[in-house]
Amino acid sequence: MDVGRLMIYVRSIVSANFTSESLVWALAGPRGPEWKHAFVPIQPNGRYQIIIEGVRGKSFEGDIAVDDIGVLQTESCKLQPFEADPAEVSQALVTCRFEEDFC
Repeated sequence: MDVGRLMIYVRSIVSANFTSESLVWALAGPRGPEWKHAFVPIQPNGRYQIIIEGVRGKSFEGDIAVDDIGVLQTESCKLQPFEADPAEVSQALVTCRFEEDFC
């Protein structure tokens, strides 16, 4: 089953003409049929938007669902699951070769 990937970005709104986006959480591939919990620590400065992006896989059989989103102010939030580290997924995307497949 080809699920694709789910990514979360934080867009900082600096001014009316300038924004910046940071990838803060990313997972790729199947995770099973059960609902999973996830946590994404963010540290915005000022106004911000949270962007949730799902990229479908090659097949219609892979589904991604997001439910029960909350934003909490806490000191103890840690990335969960730990493999959702955006640096890990970014490295996997860099090694993608479109000549061979669609990643």
